Amino acid sequence: MKPKRFAQTSESILARIANRTYIELGVNATTLKGLIYRFVNSLNLGTDTKLYYTKINLFNELTRNVMTFKVFMKAMTVLNASKVTFRVTVLTKAGKEVTVEEIVYMNAISHPEDAGSDSTDEEK
Repeated sequence: MKPKRFAQTSESILARIANRTYIELGVNATTLKGLIYRFVNSLNLGTDTKLYYTKINLFNELTRNVMTFKVFMKAMTVLNASKVTFRVTVLTKAGKEVTVEEIVYMNAISHPEDAGSDSTDEEK
């Protein structure tokens, strides 16, 4: 996928990281659609219409210029990631630098039932 232009918001930073991940893994639009097809079909959603719209909605979510953390983690699931590492380095104005890291093992996360929507359980 081609690099996109993004604003400097928290949602666009996640979208930029996802987009760069697609590029580094060699995932183009066609490959992403195939990964989504495989992922959505594994959910056993029932009707062909529901499968069709879930695939379209998920593709749109994963390729937007903004992305919530929940959608970012869906992207990592669709990419079949087994582990995602978040590493943040902060440099204060006083010159102190600190790095923190959090590792997420993807097999410990479950959210396949909401693959096609970014709504929370309370909204459903």
